[in-house]
Amino acid sequence: MKQILYFDDERWQAEPLVKNLQTSRKYYIKLVSTIKDFFLELESRNTYDLFILDVMIPMDLFDEKNLNKLSGSQRRDLNNGLDTGIVLFKLIRQSEKYKTVPVLFYTAKKSVSVNDQNIKFISKPEFPTNIETEINKLLTLK
Repeated sequence: MKQILYFDDERWQAEPLVKNLQTSRKYYIKLVSTIKDFFLELESRNTYDLFILDVMIPMDLFDEKNLNKLSGSQRRDLNNGLDTGIVLFKLIRQSEKYKTVPVLFYTAKKSVSVNDQNIKFISKPEFPTNIETEINKLLTLK
C-alpha cells in the first residue's frame, strides 16, 4: 500500500477526496491541515511515496517555531500565503529521503512555477478518478 502525505489547510474540502481515494485500498493517505503537523510528518520515521500539496495556504498557519525553520529567502517566497505550498515543496526536496518523491499540487491557484520532473499540477476542483489517474502516473515514475 502506497503512503501519501496530503497537506491542505481546508480539511473539510480534502476529507471527501481522501475517503474516495482510500476506497481502492491502494493508498494510505495521511491528511494534515496545519504547518505544525506537516513538519511533524516530515521529521517522523514515516516514509511517504507521494505528497499532495495545496499551494495557497494562509500565513497565519505558521507559528514562530515553524517560521524559524525557513531561511530568509523562503520566508520571502511565502508571498503572503500565495506560494506557501511551493516553499513546502522546496523543503521536501531538501530532505535526503524525499529528493525524488513525486508531488501532486492540487490547488485553486491557476499555475505553479516549479521545474521538477516528478511533479504534477491539478486545478481544484477535479474528479477523484482523474486525481487517482495522475497519482498512479506519478507513482510509476518513482
